[in-house]
Amino acid sequence: MLNIPQITSYLGKLITKATSIRDIGIGTPENVYHMMCLSILYAARNDAIVRSQPESGKGYPDILVYWPAYQPENSYTKNALLFEFKVYNGAEQGEALQKKMEQMVERAFVQVGRQDYQRGIPDHALRMAEIAICFSARETPVFGYREVKRENAECEWKKVTGGGVLTSSLPEVSAEKGEAMIVDEQYNI
Repeated sequence: MLNIPQITSYLGKLITKATSIRDIGIGTPENVYHMMCLSILYAARNDAIVRSQPESGKGYPDILVYWPAYQPENSYTKNALLFEFKVYNGAEQGEALQKKMEQMVERAFVQVGRQDYQRGIPDHALRMAEIAICFSARETPVFGYREVKRENAECEWKKVTGGGVLTSSLPEVSAEKGEAMIVDEQYNI
């Protein structure tokens, strides 16, 4: 299982506490953050298949994660994750920066839909969490998510929950609002 809140929390700490302005700062290209995320996801994969920038739909989502179909039925083989990253390199600070980063997360979701990235998900996966992350230098990343599902491989993906922007990490999602993604009580996928 992948514990998404644990991974996002670790990513936030890695960026804000372990890196230097010489490692990442204004102007840092997206691929630096991409490789950090890819490394974390690959290390935590637990039998999942992690693919970086696979051809999918009309483009290349940043990272796809899914489980092989041959695993036991009670496993997480019907779930998938799609990650899309954005970087904001503006000079804003505080609330203005937060707002710009939230707008970038929303743009990432538009891109996922427009480019039809869901087509890269294997037929056996019927539920997916789309996770958008915006980075800006050494600021805490802004996360967004939405859950989509389909009845079978021939059906179109339909949004179930989410689309919201989270200012820190996924554990703060309120289950009361029906935004608990495709996870159990521990937010494990």
